[in-house]
Amino acid sequence: KKKIYITIGISAGVIIIVFIAIIASGLFSNKKYKLESDESLYVQIVKTAISIDKLNSSGSTSSKACQAFKDIAKAYDKNTDWFTSSYCNGIFYADYNDTEKSSTVTLYDGNHAAIYVFDKDLDYLLEYNFVDSASKGRGITIDS
Repeated sequence: KKKIYITIGISAGVIIIVFIAIIASGLFSNKKYKLESDESLYVQIVKTAISIDKLNSSGSTSSKACQAFKDIAKAYDKNTDWFTSSYCNGIFYADYNDTEKSSTVTLYDGNHAAIYVFDKDLDYLLEYNFVDSASKGRGITIDS
């Protein structure tokens, strides 16, 4: 009888340890993408365009800066969703929020939002999400 209790106890302990390890690996995932120097620059350019638009409603940037966000999202996760191929034509919508530890840039199309969480220095993409959203953010004109 003692052997059965010991076997059950050890089995239960192993199951609990495996369960905790699985949960911990999901909670403490360190997936991040190291930005190339030009990608980091394009993120800063878009943030600057958003700031200018907040001041005088004339924020603009190149289609390359907008396209860089698609490239960053796909480098982070090649299977991720992004906007339609025509998203970086004419105008796109964006906003950002900086904290002490991170910079969040969100791109919108009125139906979806692509949310990018970068480290404060714009060296790494820490998190990316593509979600349903009716928001639009600031209108940023694409320069020809």
